[in-house]
Amino acid sequence: MLNSIHQIITGLQNEHGRRVLINRQRAIEPVWAAYMKAHMLWKNRSNVYSSLPLPNLIPKHMKNMSRFLLILLTNLLILQVINAQQPAASTRMIRIAELEIIPQYLTEYKKILQEEAAAAIAKEPGVVAIFPMAEAEHPTKIRILEIYADKAAYEAHLKTPHFLHYKTTTTKMVASLKLVEMDCLDSATMAQLFKKMPSGQ
Repeated sequence: MLNSIHQIITGLQNEHGRRVLINRQRAIEPVWAAYMKAHMLWKNRSNVYSSLPLPNLIPKHMKNMSRFLLILLTNLLILQVINAQQPAASTRMIRIAELEIIPQYLTEYKKILQEEAAAAIAKEPGVVAIFPMAEAEHPTKIRILEIYADKAAYEAHLKTPHFLHYKTTTTKMVASLKLVEMDCLDSATMAQLFKKMPSGQ
């Protein structure tokens, strides 16, 4: 039975990627506890079978069917828990903000932006990334990669004190703003974002 559950978890690693099982290891814990409980029930049930005076009362194929159903239900339970705790890629909100900053405000704007981005990442679980950049040849052209867990996380972000401070203090500094909604082409590697970048670069 333990080999069966090991095969199930190995299959999940292949199907959903190592990222889910590594980063969300706690999602498996309640499933494993449920499995162990079911395993003990099955073990005790088997002892009852063996103590019956009429062992042929319960056909062998019925025991095998019950064992199969237990494995199947455990598999489905694992999938259900992982899917519940791992937001679907389609629910994520991804955009690129394109801004043109009035040159005389550029230094002040960048300072406020950096503070807002750092606060959002540190304080908001639903903010996956706010990554500001500037065009190398045109430093007043700012590009911000924004990734939110879902639309609700984005709407909650708009109400935070750090965003409201950013918005009210930088409005006069922005010459133009365009928000470009994006679709993710490779959600399986999203967890690897910036992992290879050494700290401070």
